[in-house]
Amino acid sequence: MVRYIFIISSLLFAMAAHSQTVSLSGQVVNANQAGICEAVVSLYDTAGQLLDMTVTDTGGQFTFGQVAAGANYTLKATKPGTVAHALSVADMVISARHILGLDPLEDALDRRAADVNGSTTITTFDLVRMRQHIQGLEPIQLQWRFSVAGGQTDEINLTPTENTAGLVFTGFVVGDVNRSAVVCD
Repeated sequence: MVRYIFIISSLLFAMAAHSQTVSLSGQVVNANQAGICEAVVSLYDTAGQLLDMTVTDTGGQFTFGQVAAGANYTLKATKPGTVAHALSVADMVISARHILGLDPLEDALDRRAADVNGSTTITTFDLVRMRQHIQGLEPIQLQWRFSVAGGQTDEINLTPTENTAGLVFTGFVVGDVNRSAVVCD
């Protein structure tokens, strides 16, 4: 009898713990730490099912208020649309100086921005694509991309057991090595 009471009380405790909710909050910023407004932050379960989404405010802040504690989640940031006038000759010069070894790009986000052809290296092919875009010959889809953990991944995976703040996505625009993209249109 004691054994059954223990099992039932353990199940009730587990159900009570699972029914607790927490909040998740953070900010979407650019490499200069300016908030990116109107970015969409999406919350997924481990199966990849979209659970909720929110849009950042003018300071790039986001919050998910009622999230089940103890479950596994993935957060991803996006910003719909393209960015006008983010790629310039200055971006080509910075990339060329990196390629020549005169002024290496130290920041992982700057290296990802300079890699316009997506080859994971910065080469003269990236410069050619930039030139083609600037001359209007072959436009590049200049879109926001987001990163976390110093540029190593593009999503946040977490299992919150308490309110979690300070989650940060850092955004960059492909080709925009000099970080001139406007963060709020």
